[in-house]
Amino acid sequence: MMSDYSPTPLTLSHRADNEAIEDYVPRILARFREVAPAGFMNALHGSFGVATYFWTTYPQGFLDAYERAGMVIVDPTLRWARETPGWTDWTEFRPSDSTGIFDLADRFGMKHGIVSSVGRDAHDGSIPTTGASLGTFARHDRPFSAEEAQWLHDQLDVLHRETCPSRPLAEESRAFLQELSAVMAGREREQCEGP
Repeated sequence: MMSDYSPTPLTLSHRADNEAIEDYVPRILARFREVAPAGFMNALHGSFGVATYFWTTYPQGFLDAYERAGMVIVDPTLRWARETPGWTDWTEFRPSDSTGIFDLADRFGMKHGIVSSVGRDAHDGSIPTTGASLGTFARHDRPFSAEEAQWLHDQLDVLHRETCPSRPLAEESRAFLQELSAVMAGREREQCEGP
């Protein structure tokens, strides 16, 4: 059963006219971490399996095991996100999961989660040349409330639009977003959790 608990009010955050992307994105990622304390993964503007920006706070041990097992090919949440705009709870996939991905996630404290997919054409669902974006978000303590899940989805959509490759951003800002991906990956290696 979904909980209606929400730790703080969830208000969509748009970038102010004078706010640098270098301030905005870390602020949103920190908020994602509050709402999804077991971790999250955002792959923005992905096309053919490559994302322009990739940010994750999942434990490095989980990421290593996921990669070693080649789960990206069979992950039911990613398959769903590639085919369906919107968001859904991981409980939709658990009963029929034969990949072992949710057992692995459980071992690393990611017991509850959602997957979100944004950036598709509103008319035909096609993926634009700038790519679609997806995110997965996890909690260790309880399921996400419907309000939290919708907020994560909507905020991911705002982040998708704010970082769109066709949007005018200074080269320094784009470099910062790329560097943020590398820094987050390095930080998670240092904070390796799980068995």
